[in-house]
Amino acid sequence: MAKPPANDFAPKALLAALRAVAEPTRLRIFALCQRVELSVSDLTQILGQSQPRVSRHLKVLCAADVLERLREGTYAFYRVPTVGIGPALAKALLPLYGGTELEIKALQDLKQRRYELASTLSAANGEKLRALRRYYPDEHKIDQALLRALPVDSVRDLLDIGTGVGHMLELFGPRVTHAMGIDLSRDMLSLARAKLTLADLQNCRVQQADMYQLPLPPESVDAVTIHHVLHFAERPAQVIAEAARMLRALGRLVIVDFVEHDLQKIRDGFQHRWPGFQPSAVQAWCEEAGLQVTDLDIIHDPAKPLKIFILTAQRSQKNSPRKRPKAA
Repeated sequence: MAKPPANDFAPKALLAALRAVAEPTRLRIFALCQRVELSVSDLTQILGQSQPRVSRHLKVLCAADVLERLREGTYAFYRVPTVGIGPALAKALLPLYGGTELEIKALQDLKQRRYELASTLSAANGEKLRALRRYYPDEHKIDQALLRALPVDSVRDLLDIGTGVGHMLELFGPRVTHAMGIDLSRDMLSLARAKLTLADLQNCRVQQADMYQLPLPPESVDAVTIHHVLHFAERPAQVIAEAARMLRALGRLVIVDFVEHDLQKIRDGFQHRWPGFQPSAVQAWCEEAGLQVTDLDIIHDPAKPLKIFILTAQRSQKNSPRKRPKAA
Protein backbone atom coordinates (compact mmCIF):
# COMPACT_ATOMS: atom_id res chain seq x y z
CA MET A 1 0.00 0.00 0.00
CA ALA A 2 1.35 3.41 -0.92
CA LYS A 3 2.22 5.71 1.96
CA PRO A 4 0.01 8.79 2.33
CA PRO A 5 1.59 12.17 1.54
CA ALA A 6 3.55 13.74 4.40
CA ASN A 7 0.90 16.50 4.70
CA ASP A 8 -2.16 14.25 4.54
CA PHE A 9 -3.98 15.61 7.61
CA ALA A 10 -7.16 14.26 9.13
CA PRO A 11 -10.26 16.06 7.77
CA LYS A 12 -11.26 17.22 11.26
CA ALA A 13 -7.84 18.84 11.89
CA LEU A 14 -7.74 20.40 8.43
CA LEU A 15 -11.23 21.88 8.74
CA ALA A 16 -10.40 23.26 12.21
CA ALA A 17 -7.27 24.93 10.83
CA LEU A 18 -9.15 26.41 7.87
CA ARG A 19 -11.92 27.73 10.13
CA ALA A 20 -9.31 29.25 12.44
CA VAL A 21 -7.75 31.37 9.69
CA ALA A 22 -11.02 32.07 7.84
CA GLU A 23 -11.56 35.33 9.72
CA PRO A 24 -9.92 38.64 8.72
CA THR A 25 -8.02 39.41 11.91
CA ARG A 26 -6.90 35.82 12.45
CA LEU A 27 -5.66 35.61 8.86
CA ARG A 28 -3.62 38.75 9.46
CA ILE A 29 -2.21 37.35 12.73
CA PHE A 30 -1.36 34.07 11.03
CA ALA A 31 0.50 35.88 8.24
CA LEU A 32 2.36 38.14 10.66
CA CYS A 33 3.47 35.27 12.90
CA GLN A 34 4.79 33.42 9.88
CA ARG A 35 7.20 36.27 9.23
CA VAL A 36 8.44 36.82 12.80
CA GLU A 37 7.79 35.72 16.40
CA LEU A 38 5.37 38.19 17.99
CA SER A 39 4.01 38.86 21.46
CA VAL A 40 0.45 39.97 22.26
CA SER A 41 1.81 43.48 22.78
CA ASP A 42 3.49 43.42 19.35
CA LEU A 43 0.25 42.32 17.71
CA THR A 44 -1.93 44.90 19.45
CA GLN A 45 0.38 47.66 18.16
CA ILE A 46 0.48 46.29 14.61
CA LEU A 47 -3.25 45.56 14.35
CA GLY A 48 -4.54 48.51 16.39
CA GLN A 49 -6.81 46.21 18.39
CA SER A 50 -7.29 45.63 22.11
CA GLN A 51 -5.25 43.06 23.98
CA PRO A 52 -8.29 40.95 25.04
CA ARG A 53 -9.49 40.75 21.43
CA VAL A 54 -6.06 39.77 20.10
CA SER A 55 -5.70 37.21 22.89
CA ARG A 56 -9.03 35.60 21.96
CA HIS A 57 -7.94 35.27 18.32
CA LEU A 58 -4.59 33.79 19.38
CA LYS A 59 -6.37 31.24 21.55
CA VAL A 60 -8.40 30.04 18.52
CA LEU A 61 -5.29 29.82 16.31
CA CYS A 62 -3.32 27.88 18.92
CA ALA A 63 -6.22 25.50 19.57
CA ALA A 64 -6.22 24.64 15.86
CA ASP A 65 -2.43 24.07 15.94
CA VAL A 66 -1.73 26.69 13.29
CA LEU A 67 0.21 28.77 15.84
CA GLU A 68 2.25 27.77 18.87
CA ARG A 69 2.76 29.72 22.09
CA LEU A 70 6.18 29.92 23.72
CA ARG A 71 6.42 31.08 27.31
CA GLU A 72 9.43 33.27 28.15
CA GLY A 73 9.31 34.48 31.75
CA THR A 74 6.26 36.71 32.07
CA TYR A 75 6.06 37.06 28.28
CA ALA A 76 4.76 34.75 25.56
CA PHE A 77 5.64 34.71 21.87
CA TYR A 78 3.55 33.28 19.05
CA ARG A 79 4.77 31.73 15.82
CA VAL A 80 3.87 29.24 13.13
CA PRO A 81 5.30 25.84 14.16
CA THR A 82 8.00 24.18 12.08
CA VAL A 83 6.03 20.93 11.75
CA GLY A 84 2.38 19.97 11.46
CA ILE A 85 -0.61 21.62 9.89
CA GLY A 86 0.54 25.20 10.63
CA PRO A 87 3.52 25.34 8.23
CA ALA A 88 1.64 23.32 5.60
CA LEU A 89 -1.23 25.80 5.68
CA ALA A 90 1.17 28.76 5.60
CA LYS A 91 2.92 27.35 2.54
CA ALA A 92 -0.37 26.88 0.70
CA LEU A 93 -2.21 30.01 1.81
CA LEU A 94 0.16 32.86 2.55
CA PRO A 95 1.51 33.32 -0.99
CA LEU A 96 -2.04 34.51 -1.74
CA TYR A 97 -1.94 37.12 1.05
CA GLY A 98 0.87 39.66 1.14
CA GLY A 99 -0.45 41.77 3.99
CA THR A 100 -1.54 45.41 3.98
CA GLU A 101 0.78 48.39 3.60
CA LEU A 102 0.08 49.34 7.21
CA GLU A 103 1.07 45.87 8.43
CA ILE A 104 4.27 45.92 6.39
CA LYS A 105 5.11 49.38 7.77
CA ALA A 106 4.32 48.20 11.31
CA LEU A 107 6.64 45.22 10.91
CA GLN A 108 9.39 47.55 9.76
CA ASP A 109 8.80 49.69 12.85
CA LEU A 110 9.00 46.55 15.01
CA LYS A 111 12.32 45.65 13.39
CA GLN A 112 13.58 49.15 14.20
CA ARG A 113 12.52 48.83 17.85
CA ARG A 114 14.21 45.45 18.09
CA TYR A 115 17.30 46.92 16.46
CA GLU A 116 17.41 49.65 19.09
CA LEU A 117 17.01 47.04 21.81
CA ALA A 118 19.78 44.96 20.25
CA SER A 119 22.03 48.02 20.11
CA THR A 120 21.43 48.77 23.79
CA LEU A 121 22.08 45.18 24.90
CA SER A 122 25.06 44.83 22.58
CA ALA A 123 26.62 47.96 24.05
CA ALA A 124 26.13 46.57 27.56
CA ASN A 125 27.73 43.22 26.70
CA GLY A 126 30.08 44.19 23.90
CA GLU A 127 32.90 45.58 26.03
CA LYS A 128 33.15 42.40 28.05
CA LEU A 129 33.07 40.21 24.93
CA ARG A 130 35.73 42.31 23.26
CA ALA A 131 37.90 42.03 26.36
CA LEU A 132 37.67 38.22 26.27
CA ARG A 133 38.29 37.99 22.53
CA ARG A 134 41.68 39.59 22.99
CA TYR A 135 42.81 36.31 24.56
CA TYR A 136 41.85 33.82 21.82
CA PRO A 137 42.08 33.43 18.01
CA ASP A 138 40.05 35.56 15.61
CA GLU A 139 36.33 34.72 15.60
CA HIS A 140 36.20 34.72 11.80
CA LYS A 141 38.85 31.99 11.71
CA ILE A 142 36.78 29.93 14.16
CA ASP A 143 33.64 30.44 12.06
CA GLN A 144 35.39 29.20 8.93
CA ALA A 145 36.58 26.10 10.78
CA LEU A 146 33.00 25.54 12.02
CA LEU A 147 31.62 25.67 8.49
CA ARG A 148 34.16 23.01 7.48
CA ALA A 149 33.34 20.89 10.55
CA LEU A 150 29.59 20.88 9.85
CA PRO A 151 28.81 20.58 6.15
CA VAL A 152 25.16 21.48 5.89
CA ASP A 153 24.17 19.47 2.83
CA SER A 154 22.68 16.82 5.15
CA VAL A 155 21.43 19.20 7.88
CA ARG A 156 17.76 20.08 7.83
CA ASP A 157 17.16 20.87 11.52
CA LEU A 158 19.82 22.44 13.77
CA LEU A 159 19.76 23.10 17.52
CA ASP A 160 22.11 25.61 19.18
CA ILE A 161 22.47 25.07 22.94
CA GLY A 162 23.19 28.21 24.94
CA THR A 163 22.63 30.39 21.91
CA GLY A 164 23.50 33.68 23.63
CA VAL A 165 23.32 36.44 21.03
CA GLY A 166 22.45 33.90 18.31
CA HIS A 167 25.80 33.82 16.53
CA MET A 168 25.47 30.15 15.49
CA LEU A 169 21.98 30.82 14.12
CA GLU A 170 23.31 33.70 12.04
CA LEU A 171 26.18 31.53 10.77
CA PHE A 172 24.21 28.40 9.90
CA GLY A 173 20.68 29.79 9.50
CA PRO A 174 21.03 30.59 5.78
CA ARG A 175 22.35 27.05 5.17
CA VAL A 176 19.72 24.91 6.96
CA THR A 177 15.95 24.46 6.75
CA HIS A 178 15.19 25.13 10.42
CA ALA A 179 17.34 26.27 13.34
CA MET A 180 16.47 26.77 17.00
CA GLY A 181 18.56 28.42 19.71
CA ILE A 182 17.86 27.84 23.41
CA ASP A 183 19.06 29.92 26.35
CA LEU A 184 17.94 30.71 29.88
CA SER A 185 18.73 34.43 29.71
CA ARG A 186 15.86 36.63 28.56
CA ASP A 187 18.30 39.44 27.74
CA MET A 188 20.29 37.16 25.45
CA LEU A 189 17.11 35.85 23.83
CA SER A 190 15.87 39.40 23.24
CA LEU A 191 19.16 40.26 21.57
CA ALA A 192 19.20 37.08 19.50
CA ARG A 193 15.57 37.60 18.44
CA ALA A 194 16.33 41.18 17.40
CA LYS A 195 19.33 40.10 15.32
CA LEU A 196 17.36 37.32 13.61
CA THR A 197 14.54 39.74 12.81
CA LEU A 198 16.99 42.21 11.28
CA ALA A 199 18.65 39.45 9.25
CA ASP A 200 15.20 38.24 8.09
CA LEU A 201 16.09 34.67 9.11
CA GLN A 202 12.50 33.47 9.30
CA ASN A 203 13.63 29.84 9.57
CA CYS A 204 15.45 30.53 12.86
CA ARG A 205 13.77 30.58 16.26
CA VAL A 206 14.87 31.12 19.85
CA GLN A 207 13.30 29.74 22.99
CA GLN A 208 13.90 29.98 26.72
CA ALA A 209 14.91 26.55 27.99
CA ASP A 210 17.27 24.65 30.27
CA MET A 211 20.17 22.94 28.51
CA TYR A 212 19.85 20.00 30.92
CA GLN A 213 16.16 19.49 30.02
CA LEU A 214 15.81 20.32 26.33
CA PRO A 215 12.23 20.98 25.15
CA LEU A 216 12.46 18.66 22.12
CA PRO A 217 11.70 14.99 21.58
CA PRO A 218 14.56 12.52 21.04
CA GLU A 219 15.97 12.21 17.52
CA SER A 220 14.50 15.53 16.43
CA VAL A 221 17.52 17.31 14.87
CA ASP A 222 20.33 16.59 12.44
CA ALA A 223 22.96 18.72 14.19
CA VAL A 224 23.63 20.34 17.57
CA THR A 225 26.12 23.13 18.25
CA ILE A 226 27.52 24.01 21.70
CA HIS A 227 29.55 27.15 21.14
CA HIS A 228 31.52 28.58 24.10
CA VAL A 229 28.98 27.19 26.56
CA LEU A 230 30.49 24.16 28.32
CA HIS A 231 32.90 26.24 30.42
CA PHE A 232 29.83 27.83 32.07
CA ALA A 233 28.06 24.50 32.72
CA GLU A 234 27.98 22.95 36.18
CA ARG A 235 27.62 19.48 34.58
CA PRO A 236 29.19 19.56 31.10
CA ALA A 237 28.95 15.79 30.58
CA GLN A 238 25.19 15.99 31.16
CA VAL A 239 24.86 18.79 28.58
CA ILE A 240 26.60 16.55 26.02
CA ALA A 241 24.41 13.57 26.93
CA GLU A 242 21.26 15.65 26.52
CA ALA A 243 22.52 16.99 23.18
CA ALA A 244 23.24 13.44 21.98
CA ARG A 245 19.66 12.44 22.86
CA MET A 246 18.38 15.02 20.36
CA LEU A 247 20.36 13.66 17.40
CA ARG A 248 18.90 11.58 14.62
CA ALA A 249 20.90 8.68 13.17
CA LEU A 250 24.19 10.02 11.74
CA GLY A 251 23.48 13.38 13.36
CA ARG A 252 26.45 15.51 14.39
CA LEU A 253 27.39 17.36 17.54
CA VAL A 254 29.90 20.22 17.23
CA ILE A 255 31.50 21.61 20.39
CA VAL A 256 33.61 24.79 20.50
CA ASP A 257 35.45 25.70 23.69
CA PHE A 258 38.75 26.62 25.28
CA VAL A 259 41.55 24.13 25.65
CA GLU A 260 42.29 23.87 29.37
CA HIS A 261 44.41 26.80 30.57
CA ASP A 262 45.88 28.17 33.80
CA LEU A 263 44.82 31.82 33.46
CA GLN A 264 42.90 32.36 36.68
CA LYS A 265 42.11 35.96 35.72
CA ILE A 266 40.07 34.65 32.77
CA ARG A 267 38.12 32.22 34.92
CA ASP A 268 37.45 34.78 37.66
CA GLY A 269 37.02 37.83 35.45
CA PHE A 270 34.45 36.23 33.14
CA GLN A 271 32.70 33.91 35.64
CA HIS A 272 33.77 30.71 33.89
CA ARG A 273 32.94 27.56 35.85
CA TRP A 274 35.78 25.64 34.17
CA PRO A 275 39.20 26.78 32.86
CA GLY A 276 38.51 25.12 29.51
CA PHE A 277 38.84 21.37 28.94
CA GLN A 278 41.23 18.77 27.75
CA PRO A 279 39.76 17.56 24.42
CA SER A 280 40.33 13.97 25.56
CA ALA A 281 37.91 14.53 28.46
CA VAL A 282 35.25 15.93 26.13
CA GLN A 283 35.81 13.00 23.77
CA ALA A 284 35.22 10.58 26.67
CA TRP A 285 31.94 12.35 27.55
CA CYS A 286 30.83 12.08 23.91
CA GLU A 287 31.59 8.36 23.85
CA GLU A 288 29.68 7.85 27.10
CA ALA A 289 26.71 9.52 25.39
CA GLY A 290 26.87 7.07 22.47
CA LEU A 291 28.70 9.34 20.03
CA GLN A 292 31.87 8.75 18.06
CA VAL A 293 34.35 11.61 17.68
CA THR A 294 35.10 12.11 13.99
CA ASP A 295 37.22 15.26 14.01
CA LEU A 296 39.22 17.50 16.34
CA ASP A 297 40.64 20.85 15.30
CA ILE A 298 42.85 22.99 17.55
CA ILE A 299 42.97 26.67 16.63
CA HIS A 300 45.84 28.69 18.05
CA ASP A 301 47.19 32.18 17.51
CA PRO A 302 50.79 32.35 18.83
CA ALA A 303 50.18 35.95 19.86
CA LYS A 304 47.29 34.97 22.15
CA PRO A 305 47.31 32.74 25.24
CA LEU A 306 44.12 30.72 24.77
CA LYS A 307 43.65 27.85 22.33
CA ILE A 308 40.26 26.85 20.90
CA PHE A 309 39.18 23.31 20.10
CA ILE A 310 36.40 22.32 17.71
CA LEU A 311 35.31 18.74 18.32
CA THR A 312 32.87 16.95 16.02
CA ALA A 313 31.07 13.77 17.09
CA GLN A 314 28.47 11.68 15.30
CA ARG A 315 25.71 9.33 16.33
CA SER A 316 25.84 6.00 14.55
CA GLN A 317 23.14 4.62 12.29
CA LYS A 318 22.29 1.88 14.79
CA ASN A 319 22.74 3.40 18.25
CA SER A 320 19.57 4.47 19.97
CA PRO A 321 19.63 7.82 21.76
CA ARG A 322 20.28 7.59 25.46
CA LYS A 323 17.50 8.22 27.94
CA ARG A 324 17.31 11.67 29.46
CA PRO A 325 20.20 11.84 31.95
CA LYS A 326 19.29 12.13 35.62
CA ALA A 327 20.10 15.37 37.35
CA ALA A 328 23.16 15.21 39.57
